[in-house]
Amino acid sequence: MADVYFLIILIIIFIVIIIFFLIVRDILDNNENIAGDYGNETLRSLDFCERDVSDYLKSHLDKTIYKLIDNILIPSGSGTKYSQIDHVVVSNYGIFCIETKSHSGWIIGDINERNWKQSFYDFRRKCKYQYPFYSPLLQNQSHIYSLKKLIGQNLKMPIISILVFPNADKILVRGINNIGNVEKLLEVITRTRISIYNPDEKSRIVNSILNANITDASVIRKHNEGVQQIDLAQNEERLTVEDAGPSRGGTVTYEREPRDNSFFDDNDDDDDDDDDHPYRRKKHSRDYDDDNDDDDRDDD
Repeated sequence: MADVYFLIILIIIFIVIIIFFLIVRDILDNNENIAGDYGNETLRSLDFCERDVSDYLKSHLDKTIYKLIDNILIPSGSGTKYSQIDHVVVSNYGIFCIETKSHSGWIIGDINERNWKQSFYDFRRKCKYQYPFYSPLLQNQSHIYSLKKLIGQNLKMPIISILVFPNADKILVRGINNIGNVEKLLEVITRTRISIYNPDEKSRIVNSILNANITDASVIRKHNEGVQQIDLAQNEERLTVEDAGPSRGGTVTYEREPRDNSFFDDNDDDDDDDDDHPYRRKKHSRDYDDDNDDDDRDDD
């Protein structure tokens, strides 16, 4: 009888070992899908990043000088679509429009490039993965355009664009200074000490943004669904293997077709007479500077 019990115990141990092995193998195999998680921002990871950035700014900025506004949805310049902005900081020293990205790994790009790349290394497979994603600089330019239209006459100096990658290991983007982690973000915001707006002017700007912020749940849901549909459409990827592929320590590059950004375009196609739109002028111009100093773009 004891032999029977012993055999049953052995069988149970064997089954547990098999289950454990299958679980471990599944976890390791899922590393192949990490590229998808890295290459595409999920709403969950992005929400966490935006919350972290917001909490960091709230704990480091003087609330009497800096007013932080998070996650706003405002009408675009054309009045037919919307701009969803991660963070806006309105201060006595200027206005800052912040775009937060949850991408990890290395961020590679150029001020003139429409698509940047996210790169990371899979040590188990000994290969590098690269994913293209739409330039957050151009995306933030569109947000700034909408803010400028909203603020109107109250705007006394160009809105400053800042790109923040809290999870990035390294950022290699040529031609842009206002990009980095949360410490860099804070540095850019606080380095200016020349007063531009008095308290009343700052209050008017803050109120104009808050009053324009769309809180209708159906509009927000429709906007988010449109963004998700575009992202899903861009996940149809063509896989190309360079340098002999992962089995020999090569590079796996996931290439996407150029993103259709008509959903985010603030103007209709027939509105070509509005030269101030960021997609109409200097989209790939090296004389754009990330502080948006170009006077000829701020005539409005």
